Amino acid sequence: MAGLAPADLKAARNDTMAVPDTFQIRPRSTTDPSGLPIVDEVCDSRADCSKPLRGGISVKSPDVGCSLGFTAYENDHPKRKLAITAGHCGEKGERLKHSNWTIGAFDRVVFDNDSGTDVARARVENTHWLSSPLGWLYNPGDHDDPAPVTGRLTSESGIQNGQIVCLSAQHNPENGSDCGTIDGVVGNGYIRVAGHDACPGDSGGGWYRPSGGKRIAYGIHKGGAESCHGDQGGDYDYFTSLPRTEDRLDVTIHTR
Repeated sequence: MAGLAPADLKAARNDTMAVPDTFQIRPRSTTDPSGLPIVDEVCDSRADCSKPLRGGISVKSPDVGCSLGFTAYENDHPKRKLAITAGHCGEKGERLKHSNWTIGAFDRVVFDNDSGTDVARARVENTHWLSSPLGWLYNPGDHDDPAPVTGRLTSESGIQNGQIVCLSAQHNPENGSDCGTIDGVVGNGYIRVAGHDACPGDSGGGWYRPSGGKRIAYGIHKGGAESCHGDQGGDYDYFTSLPRTEDRLDVTIHTR
């Protein structure tokens, strides 16, 4: 009872101390000590998914909605964590967000169709995302259990016609195939996938090769027919290969 006035102390001992009819409850803070938003640790959908940061979720720069491909680290500064998407998804200096939460600012953008390269990286700055290990893809079968990226393509010579590759992006059908077949390299260097037709907003998503229960990162989605799962007759997509992505952005994709 330290700190009570003598009259209040006596009232408390005699059970006659007045208790207010209402109490004021302070709402939970929505920002951390540094002022960045606090993100609840739950993943409801590709459009609203908390940590760990994972490929296949929706992302947005000020004017463009896209998908996150993979996370990576900078080769010369391995502690610098990066989010990888398509080059046409933002401008250098613009901030990349997921839902209402900031990821970080673009610090390198390469949008060069002549060389088959459409990739960008944003530095992961929000302490919430940095507090968990990276190297995951969104898991449509269990939103709260992300799928690990278990390997990465290290040479374009490993790309072969007929290989099955799958896209992890915001408009993947919950029921149905998100995979297609590599059927060649177009003249400017993009890899063409037949039998798959992504949607507007899937740009920047991660292409991977499923192999024995593993997921081998293959590249970053550029675009294609974009008639959204064949609704308008489209059946092809293009992506920037992973070796080209890593080389032009000076990064290495996280694996687990």
